[in-house]
Amino acid sequence: RRFRALKLWMVIRRFGAEGIAARLREHIRLGHLLAGRIDEAVDFERLAPTPFSTVCFRAHPVGTDDEEALNQLNQQLIEAVNATGELYISHTMLGGKYTIRLAIGNIRTEESDIARAWQILQAKLDDFTLP
Repeated sequence: RRFRALKLWMVIRRFGAEGIAARLREHIRLGHLLAGRIDEAVDFERLAPTPFSTVCFRAHPVGTDDEEALNQLNQQLIEAVNATGELYISHTMLGGKYTIRLAIGNIRTEESDIARAWQILQAKLDDFTLP
C-alpha cells in the first residue's frame, strides 16, 4: 500500500508539533508585518483581512479610480515582479478587483525577505504610468 501521509509524517517528525506551530505563528506575524506596510502606503491598499499569512492587496495610485485601468496596472505589476525571479506572487479577483496575493509559507522566509518583496513591489510600481 502507498504511504500517502509520508510527507506529513516526515515534517512532524522533523519539527514536532510545537515547531510547526512556531513556524505558523512566525508566518502569520510576517503576513501582519506586510499588511501593516501596505496599510501605511499611499499607492497600495489591502483588499481583505489578513488572519493568516496570505496578504491580498493591490496597487491603487492616488487619484486613479478607473477600475479597468487599476486591474490592468495590477496585472502588469504582477508580471513585472515575477519576471525579476526574486519572488513569485499570484492573483485573484475580489469584488471585481484584480487582487495581488502574497503568500508566506516557506520555512526559511524571514523579515528581510518581506522587506525585499515590499521594496520590489514599490520599485516596479514606480516603473508604470497609468493611461
